[in-house]
Amino acid sequence: LEPVALSITELVGGRMGVKVRLYFVSDLYSQPYGIGLGYIERIITFLVIILFQKKLKEQKSYNQIFINSYLLYFIIYFFFAELMIAVERLSLLFVFSYWILYTEILGIIKEEINKLVLVLILTAYCILKLAQVNSNIFSRYDNVLFGIESLEDRSMHVYNDLDNVLKPE
Repeated sequence: LEPVALSITELVGGRMGVKVRLYFVSDLYSQPYGIGLGYIERIITFLVIILFQKKLKEQKSYNQIFINSYLLYFIIYFFFAELMIAVERLSLLFVFSYWILYTEILGIIKEEINKLVLVLILTAYCILKLAQVNSNIFSRYDNVLFGIESLEDRSMHVYNDLDNVLKPE
C-alpha cells in the first residue's frame, strides 16, 4: 500500500508526499495487524460464507448484497493491513454484513445441535473479544459497590500502564 500511496502523492505534489511518508513511519498509526484471534475469525467467517453462499442466495436473493459487503470487508482488512487506522475506519463501513449473515446462516442450519455449537462458538468469541478490548486501563470502571480509587492512585495506574495503552495489540 505504501508504494501506491506514494505514487499517488507524487501526482498530487506539495507536502502530501512528506505527510504520507511520515504517516507510514509513525508507530502510532501504521502498526500492521498481525495474526491473532480476529485474523483467524475473519478467515473462518470467509470460509463459512463461501460454504453457505449458494444456500444464502436461495434463501433470500438480497443476501447477495450482504455477501458482497462481507467480501469488501474482508478485502479491506487484508489490503490495508499495514495501516491499522485505515483498517479500523474503512472496515466499519461493511461490518453490518456480520449481523445479517450470521443470523441467516443460523436460519439455514436445521439441526439443533449444530445451531447450539455455532451459537456457543460465537458467544465465546464475543466474550474473548470484549475481554481483549476492555483490558486496558482506560476501560476500568469504579463504582460505590466495589470502591472508588483516588485520583492519585488512578493517575499512577495510567502512568504505569501508558506504554501498554499506546502500543496496539
